[in-house]
Amino acid sequence: MTHIETEFKWEANTFHAFQKMRQAAEELGKLSAPDQVFICDTYMDHTDGQFARQNIAFRVRNIGARWECSFKTKTDLKNGLAVRQEETLALPVKNVHQASAFLTRKKTWQGLNVENLRPTFSLVNRRTIHMLKTPQVQAELAYDAVQFLICGRIVKIWELELELKKGTPKALQALAQKLTEKTGLPLAKISKVETAQAILKIFQSGK
Repeated sequence: MTHIETEFKWEANTFHAFQKMRQAAEELGKLSAPDQVFICDTYMDHTDGQFARQNIAFRVRNIGARWECSFKTKTDLKNGLAVRQEETLALPVKNVHQASAFLTRKKTWQGLNVENLRPTFSLVNRRTIHMLKTPQVQAELAYDAVQFLICGRIVKIWELELELKKGTPKALQALAQKLTEKTGLPLAKISKVETAQAILKIFQSGK
């Protein structure tokens, strides 16, 4: 069964952005206690950029003892909204090298050639998560403090996400609009992955 991810994103590089969003969320619904996770993602592609040409972002993710790979179809953000296919596979591995070897042995997954993938960039994300419930919708509110490792350099960004968990996209949009009005935070124009890919091109070009 195809899984469609629906979420809104805001830029969070301004001072106290998360506090503003959390306060607004508490005014609009029931907010859970925070949960913090550390996420390590390694984005991978073929040497010829096959996934990039197909507008696919493929990653190997580590959270604690859990390893998985996933791919997302790329989409342009429209007023902060991203709607895209996302598929995930649990991996019986303990590091990125083992993940790559496992995928090479598997050869294909979800119609994708996953042999001989190479890392393109990686990120470490300190994510703070709240569950937000209103009578109309249930969503995950996440604050991401991200460090990209690209061509041996570290780049930091901050982002807020509101992902639909239960309810309709229309209800999520209405909630996101109210949060935007209350916080005054700008909706994101590009995703984290698109940001990293743009930085990667700059570094590789030597500019």
